[in-house]
Amino acid sequence: AASGISLGLYTILSKPISLRKKTKILGIIWAIAAGLNVGINLILIPEIGILGAAIATLVAYTFALASVSYFSLRFIPFKIDFVFLAKSIIASAVMAIPLIKIPVSGLVQTIEIATLSFLVYTSLMFLMKGFGREEITFFKELLRSSIGSRRSS
Repeated sequence: AASGISLGLYTILSKPISLRKKTKILGIIWAIAAGLNVGINLILIPEIGILGAAIATLVAYTFALASVSYFSLRFIPFKIDFVFLAKSIIASAVMAIPLIKIPVSGLVQTIEIATLSFLVYTSLMFLMKGFGREEITFFKELLRSSIGSRRSS
């Protein structure tokens, strides 16, 4: 799963390189990543089997993600709020606990667990001050317009 996340982020972050028509960089990144993957596979598979292959893939994809991030930020600089990202990851991990622990069957339970997960995530983000003024204002306006549209109906 972690390799899939790395590959997904890589796909997004590689776009500035493609837009600048510097795709040779992407080829070099993947050539190095492939070499890493094969080398680590040769070392780990005999020792720990398929888990070694998974680790090798994760290392290769993470290398590709780190490399493409470096070059993309050089071509199109944008700010990544790592503090917010860390808060969001923590809230998501805690929110995942009920999703994993509570067995769900049926529509009512699905709605209940989705509501619980939303409340856990949102509460944690508020407690960690993960939402800024802009987000809070956006949600207030969304709530007002939602309530306003119901009253006019």
